[in-house]
Formats: sequence, C-alpha cells, structure tokens
Amino acid sequence: MKVSVVSNGSPDYLIDIVGDGLIRLLGRDRIHLKYNQTSTANPRHSQLFQGFSEPNKIGFLDCNLLVASVRSKPEDLEAWIRGVRGGKVAIIDGEDDTAVRQSYYKASAVYFKREFLQNWKNYDRVRPLPFAAIPEDVQDPRQRDIPVTFSVGITSPIRIEILKTLKEMKVQTETAAYPKKEYNISLSRSLIGISARGAGWDTYRYWETAYFGCALLSQRLGIVIPGNFVDGTEAVFFNDLADFRKKLEALLSDPARAAALGKSARKACIDRHLSIHRAKTVLESFL
Repeated sequence: MKVSVVSNGSPDYLIDIVGDGLIRLLGRDRIHLKYNQTSTANPRHSQLFQGFSEPNKIGFLDCNLLVASVRSKPEDLEAWIRGVRGGKVAIIDGEDDTAVRQSYYKASAVYFKREFLQNWKNYDRVRPLPFAAIPEDVQDPRQRDIPVTFSVGITSPIRIEILKTLKEMKVQTETAAYPKKEYNISLSRSLIGISARGAGWDTYRYWETAYFGCALLSQRLGIVIPGNFVDGTEAVFFNDLADFRKKLEALLSDPARAAALGKSARKACIDRHLSIHRAKTVLESFL
C-alpha cells in the first residue's frame, strides 16, 4: 500500500495528525507528501512532524490511495484522479464548521469530518474523525504541583466564562501561552486540565491533556467521537458553568481521584486516540 498525502493549508490539524500516523504505520518510503509544512518552524504549534522533512522516495502517481485535505488544491486532486485510474480518494475535513465541501465530497470514496454532529445523517459517505494526540516525549514529574491548567486562545464565549469562574474560585491556574515544549512541561506538572470548545467543538487541548496524564475536565462535546473517554473513569464532563464549578471543586477536594483519572485518561489516549489510530481508521475505509 502506497499513499499520497496532500495538503496546502498546514497547520491543518486533522490532516497533519493523519499524515503523522500514516508515516508511523507505513514508513516514510511508502508515503508521498505534497505538502505545505509552514507549521514546522513555529514553536507554538502542536504538530510534531515525524519524517515530514524527509524527501519523497515514491512519486505522486505511484500511490494507489490519496488522502487529501479540503485545503488541497483542486488541480492536485484532479491530476491524481486522472493519472491513477481506479485509485481511491479519502477526503479529510478538519475545518471548524459542519459544512461538507461538495466538490471534494463528489471526488471521494469516503469523506472524514471532524465536526460530525450527533445524529447527523446527511451524507452516506461522511464519517466522523476527530483529532487525536501525536506521540511526544513525556517526562514523569515528581509531583503535579500545578492544580489546574487552562491555556487556550479565547475563541469561544465559554472559554471566557471559565476563566472568570476560575478567577472567582481563586484557583491556582496556569493560563499562560508557552511554546509547545514548555507547555508540555506545564501539562506534565498539572493535576487537572480543562478543555472547552473553541471555534469548533473539537480541540487539540482535549487530546493532549489526556496524553500528558492530567485529569481531563471537559465540556460535553456536541460531535461524534468514536471510542470517546468514559465519563467518570477516564474523564469528567460538564454541561454548563454551574456543573463545571461543581465538578472542578470535587476534583480539587480529592486529589487522589484526580490523579487516578489522569492515569486512566493517558492509558485510554494511548490505547485509542493517537495519530496512528486515526490513520488506521482512514486506511480501513479503503478495504
């Protein structure tokens, strides 16, 4: 199996995650990247490209499968479809909205949508595919001496309200924006990590919080997440601000439970929610 991965919009988290997973699964010599890698030089971006900078060893038209972002150039898709007769196309739509891009959908054997709403049955070839964690080095801290971390961009009203609530509660909270490596250290020292929707429901914070072993306290998401974290044992979900405050107070009052939740969240993430798992989902759709 040889795969061409096409994107012209990186950083574009979902295709970046799938691309990382494909390289880990198949090896760089079986992946042709026609890719804009602008995020590799930015220390604040979450993507860690394993092997993305290595040169292609196979040609664009040598691949029998095409995995393309909706940010890909239409002419690239058209050239591949013309040149590889009978090749199959998987479209990766990691955009914040719920729209299905019709021209890409028509070209696809399967169309993966990050913002796949609950009970959504509009298109027969659209399937849910949320973000996942890209594997990173994790330093086991001697102690989790940061009670709460909520380091986010202010891209939704609920994030503003959570910050206000944390201030009212006088909770020691890490909210500073750091380069990724420093942020990883902060997460590794945090007991609880809060996740809330941004411009879209899905956010990378959700996955990396679990990956780094924090107790995941998350807004209940309105999208389909196959194999999602189990409420109460692998994460704690809240419905509104009152529920958020109640559940945060409960976690802070029981650090042992919070620590156990963090360990369960990390195990679930490693078992079900890494970039390789998203890549497997895409590959299995071709079978």
